[in-house]
Amino acid sequence: PPGYAPIPVPGTAKPASVPPPPQAVAPPSVAPSEEDNHPAVPQRSPLPSVKVSETSQQEKLTLLLQKQNQFKASALKAKEDGDLQLAKENLRQFRSLEPLIEAMKIKIPDELVLKFSSAVDDALAGRPVDLSALMSASASLPASNEVPPDAQRAMTEPTDSSDDPPAPATIMEALEQRLAKFQQQEENAKAEGNSGKARRMGRIVKQYQDAIKLHRAGKPFPVDELPTPPGFAPIPVSGVSSAVPTGPSLTLSPGKRLEPASPSSSSPATPQRSPLPSLKGVEGTKQEKQLKLLLQKQKQFKEAALKAKQDGNLQLAKEYLRQYKSFDPLIEAAQGGFPVDLTTLPATPGSSQVIEKEYEIVKMTDCLPGTTSEMYNQLITDLHQQLKLCMETRAHFKAIGDVANANKFEQLAVSSKKDLDTVKIACNKDEPIPKFHYERRTFDIVRCNTDLTDNEMEISILQGVNYNVPNPKEIDTYVRFEFPAPNNEEPKRDKTSTVYNTNNPAYDAKFMISIPRSNRNFQRLFRRHALKLEVWSKGGFLRSDSMVGTVNVKLLPLETKCTVHDSFDLMDGRKPLGGKLEVKIRIRHPIQSKQVEQLQEKWLVVD
Repeated sequence: PPGYAPIPVPGTAKPASVPPPPQAVAPPSVAPSEEDNHPAVPQRSPLPSVKVSETSQQEKLTLLLQKQNQFKASALKAKEDGDLQLAKENLRQFRSLEPLIEAMKIKIPDELVLKFSSAVDDALAGRPVDLSALMSASASLPASNEVPPDAQRAMTEPTDSSDDPPAPATIMEALEQRLAKFQQQEENAKAEGNSGKARRMGRIVKQYQDAIKLHRAGKPFPVDELPTPPGFAPIPVSGVSSAVPTGPSLTLSPGKRLEPASPSSSSPATPQRSPLPSLKGVEGTKQEKQLKLLLQKQKQFKEAALKAKQDGNLQLAKEYLRQYKSFDPLIEAAQGGFPVDLTTLPATPGSSQVIEKEYEIVKMTDCLPGTTSEMYNQLITDLHQQLKLCMETRAHFKAIGDVANANKFEQLAVSSKKDLDTVKIACNKDEPIPKFHYERRTFDIVRCNTDLTDNEMEISILQGVNYNVPNPKEIDTYVRFEFPAPNNEEPKRDKTSTVYNTNNPAYDAKFMISIPRSNRNFQRLFRRHALKLEVWSKGGFLRSDSMVGTVNVKLLPLETKCTVHDSFDLMDGRKPLGGKLEVKIRIRHPIQSKQVEQLQEKWLVVD
């Protein structure tokens, strides 16, 4: 064309000077062709429109995060209130927003802004989000420099199952695979400078290292508490369900969380969400059942207290209220995951009154004659003895303030009463003898003299046995005693009444002495001193009384026993005189420790 330089041809010498093209020469007026009306390169949208879309995207991302936090707070509150179903539903909503939030954080192309905006609007309105439509739309876009490679690959490429590790054959292999995976993630997080993720991965690595140590030692380890990386097969543990992945999905790639159909299928993907980690393994466990039982029993006592109050029985209402309050520490322990001994729980309200009522004794004449009648009679007798033992022991533990053991024997009494009723009904209906068996049971009984206070001691001088005296049919005797006192205090003295004309006197005298139990000097007194008793013979006219003999009762056994009861020889210094004196000393509790005895009983149980 006019004004253009010639085409430079290789091998041709360059002209020395080329005149510049004319400045004012206009192209000839030629009619526009059909190709000129359609430009080859499309023009992109101006920059202001892109900024507006990014601003709108940031606002909607903020709303999504706020809504996700609301679901999280609702799930935690529902869990604290004990409503696990509501907690799981809120958690499901919380998990459903994670893939969309992660996609919103990357730079979205202009072609997908509208589709993502509609998806965000659906999520904010509580409607289900069709993530498969977003993935198919992103897959149809041409590659461009504006879409980050990681985001494009996350939205378009499905997870390749060939990258997943092979299914482990042993437990150790599965643990080592997961340990290596989390160690690699920890190193990557440290290299990226993500200290929070590095700490999380470090904690998980520590869990797997502890699990490997326990497995090598042949001990069980908590499989459900170990997080599983995406794409890993379950740990091959028989009878134990493998843990599910606890970490949230960070991309929209349809892998373990999104399971779309084959590429040729257009069916939408269904996101699979992991449950709340703190709720995993709780439902259906022993702790949850115990907590449910505790709450149910506590409610029964509350209702019983209100009913007793309405009936005007305030004493019974207070008793039920005390038992209602006793459930609070047990419920708190159960909520913390600690086991609770259900055998120490109080019996159901009203069962104690039924047991303590007079019950009908079935006589042998009421039963069938012969061997069956004898067996029924023996079963009923044994069950009556068991019921009596349970109620006496329950009353004893209740008097000393041991509520746990009192409740334990009350439940045993309820069980024995049910067995007794079963046997009585079978006997009256002329039915075959129910199946039964005997067990050898051992009970720990705390001995305590509940009729005494902590600062009281009872000294009983019961009787003399065969005094060796010259006039056994005419002697009149009485007993003096002296109880030692700590420091320089005056010892406590007293005497019995006189018993006439016998060398086997029955004194039957009881003396109450106040003791400073908490005084250390008094506690040392039990190791060093003894109770001194003197048997005196009454003198005649113008004759003074004469001493027959002495008895020293050591107080040392009272350090571990609450009752000392025995017959002691009469002595003259170190010389035995012949004859004995029966003495009993009682305190509420032993001086140093409780007196616990094991009681073995042959226990009848009706199957």
